[in-house]
Amino acid sequence: MTGEDIPGLVCFTTLGNATGHIRVAIEKLQPSELVIFTSSDLHDPARPVYKEIIDSGVSLRDIILLHPFEHGALEKMISRMLMAYQTYITKQSNSALVSLTGGTNLMAVAMGLFALIQGLDAYYVLNDSTHDIMPITLFESMNQLKTLSAMKTRLIEVQV
Repeated sequence: MTGEDIPGLVCFTTLGNATGHIRVAIEKLQPSELVIFTSSDLHDPARPVYKEIIDSGVSLRDIILLHPFEHGALEKMISRMLMAYQTYITKQSNSALVSLTGGTNLMAVAMGLFALIQGLDAYYVLNDSTHDIMPITLFESMNQLKTLSAMKTRLIEVQV
């Protein structure tokens, strides 16, 4: 799963205080474009990261400022993510991948629900010495099921 394998790979990612997951994703997934969701409080401190992304040759398509702790934040964040998807995934040649790494817990929940709604694969960058990327295909497969009851049944059937 790399940008070389997928033409026009757009990664939707969150950015909080930690920034290493962005570097790992660029190195290992080789996306052509990034759309970053970050807290309005962290926008200015993250400017060096934005420059690093651009210097790496990846197109930084958008930086979308969120307010993760306001009333109705989860719904508002998902809405912003869905609108960004409609904006940046407009042609057949673009593929999307969702990062569940970085940002606040609520931002990660919003990204997971966004991935489920759109039926997108996701990934998580492990915070250990390997910095491996753990693919998460659950959201794409769950999107095929049409009811919450079917999703629950599917999850119960998963062997632990």
